[in-house]
Amino acid sequence: MEIREALRVWQSIYSSLSLMVNQCLPYHLDKMGKPQWFNQLLTMGHYSNLVLVLPTLQLRLDYLPGTVVAFSGKILVHGVGETDGDRACIAWYMQDKVHRAMNIGECGYCRVDDL
Repeated sequence: MEIREALRVWQSIYSSLSLMVNQCLPYHLDKMGKPQWFNQLLTMGHYSNLVLVLPTLQLRLDYLPGTVVAFSGKILVHGVGETDGDRACIAWYMQDKVHRAMNIGECGYCRVDDL
């Protein structure tokens, strides 16, 4: 019941948030969302030489402190390796089970006409 009350006043389009500290993440796909939902990642800290890899697109992105990226974690395999120093990442994302529990309809794909 507490989660239902919190979600009624939740001030974000995202239903979930995770904080990861000094973690590397092997290549993976996110399982809880929909393909059309984007994750948003913010990395911060005191470190250097970190790369966010999106192998599906053959991309290796410099992942410096203060970087924000958004992409579909359900479609794009992604991963982050090890780095020197201290790093934190805040990940905002949506979970289908939260939408179902709150009886919230799902959004479709964003189209140019929507902008």
